[in-house]
Amino acid sequence: KSFVDKANGIDPTPIVLDGLAKSIGQSKTFLNPIYDLEELKEKIMVEILEVERRAKIRDLMGKTIQFGIRMDNMESAARSITLDNFTNDREIILENVMSLYSEFEGEGGVTFISITLSGLRPSDEVVEQIDLFSVDKDLSTDDVIQELNNELNNNLFFKASKLMDGE
Repeated sequence: KSFVDKANGIDPTPIVLDGLAKSIGQSKTFLNPIYDLEELKEKIMVEILEVERRAKIRDLMGKTIQFGIRMDNMESAARSITLDNFTNDREIILENVMSLYSEFEGEGGVTFISITLSGLRPSDEVVEQIDLFSVDKDLSTDDVIQELNNELNNNLFFKASKLMDGE
């Protein structure tokens, strides 16, 4: 009986409404095709601002930016890029969306755009990645270890040779 009920949408289990969103997206269909790059960029920014607003209200950051487009010949395409770091910043989103759009520039008028931020995490769970390869080459190993420990406000890193010294 319970399998039949569940198959028919009958289930007494309470609905959990506070789950984490998987993505935040915004789209717009245009009555008339847009051919001008600056006008299109303005329209894209309007949608990005809404995505940014909704992400910041929920205190979320995403790592993947998706861009959907439909041209005036009714051809549609979607492209995405996964970033190295999480973001909910309009300028970073715009820069990446425009990079994704460049593949379609000059192919006709645009009648639809879609911007989505996915791979979401709460901002307080996002840790900024320290890039060890962009560290100044003139720094000694001790300097790098000290910089990492200062960044984390803790003495977690040390040379293995310190273990031999009994420190």
